[in-house]
Amino acid sequence: MAKNVALIVGSNGIVGWSVATLLVANNWEVIGLSRRPSPLGVQGRRVEVDLQNRDACLKIGPSLKDVTHLFYCARATSPDLAEEERVNLSMFANILDAVEPNAPALAHVQVMQGTKWYGCHLGPYKTPAVEDDPRHFPPNFYYVQQDLVEERQKSARWSWSALRPHIVWGITLGYPHSFVVLLAAYATLCRRLKLPLLFPGSEACFNSISQATDAQLLAKSMLWAATTPACVNEAFNIVNGDFFRWRHLWPKIAAYFGLESGPVQPVSLSERMKGMDGLWDDIVRTHGLSPTRFADLGNWGYFDFTLRFDSDDISQSIKARRYGFNEFADTEEALTWAFDELRAMRIIP
Repeated sequence: MAKNVALIVGSNGIVGWSVATLLVANNWEVIGLSRRPSPLGVQGRRVEVDLQNRDACLKIGPSLKDVTHLFYCARATSPDLAEEERVNLSMFANILDAVEPNAPALAHVQVMQGTKWYGCHLGPYKTPAVEDDPRHFPPNFYYVQQDLVEERQKSARWSWSALRPHIVWGITLGYPHSFVVLLAAYATLCRRLKLPLLFPGSEACFNSISQATDAQLLAKSMLWAATTPACVNEAFNIVNGDFFRWRHLWPKIAAYFGLESGPVQPVSLSERMKGMDGLWDDIVRTHGLSPTRFADLGNWGYFDFTLRFDSDDISQSIKARRYGFNEFADTEEALTWAFDELRAMRIIP
């Protein structure tokens, strides 16, 4: 039987790192594509390329000749949504144009999306969100990527799938959207400063209903969707399966770090964290932690945004179950596991 060869585009991110870990454990050959090395090291064979550089992408095409499954987990963010759409479409097209002509055994292309598909970045949206809900008014880079993969597939031998997780809770470094890592770092700083764990987001977010997607659960769903015939050319919401309110979860997070749970106090951590590099370096030295740069923990602006979503934030996951994916994750347990892993890796004390 021919060996499955996965090209993971965006292998340094939470999603890419998690699926690489799972595929390696399942005896897949893994090729990780990224612009720079991950602070966590390398899984499988690494290929370095800037997806926005079309010539560079086409140049590496011949080295990808054995790829059977393409997992597209990369994205570029911009406050200008039209520019964000343009850049992300070109990145996706560049790697498709590199792989398609050179990988005759390519069987599946999987595109990672998210609740941004439903317009969560624009404000309140219809909940629970269902996969066939109408699109919102453009631009949205997920839409143009989806249109491209559907159009290409019409004349291709390969199939596609698309997954839409909620906020992905997992571990990586050097990636801007590492919510769990940022949360752990914030709690660590509060403990060092002898402060309670204040909720830095909005009162409305503190009280609204939300959900999460555990990175390990998402990786399992990626493998399932990429290898299950029934999932050909389908999109799926992937979430843990439970719900939470921050007002109930926050005291448990505080207790994990030995902190008092503080009240809601809306502040911009992207502003407050400026100049904290020295304090973080001192924490690393004091506790003998792995030498992690403060800048590699993530983007505090993303953390601010996540804790200021003021409406219920819910996706329906019945379709995935109907198609045979019955895995789930307990959100509180998944968060505790991630914190434990960060301690084991000596990222936090």
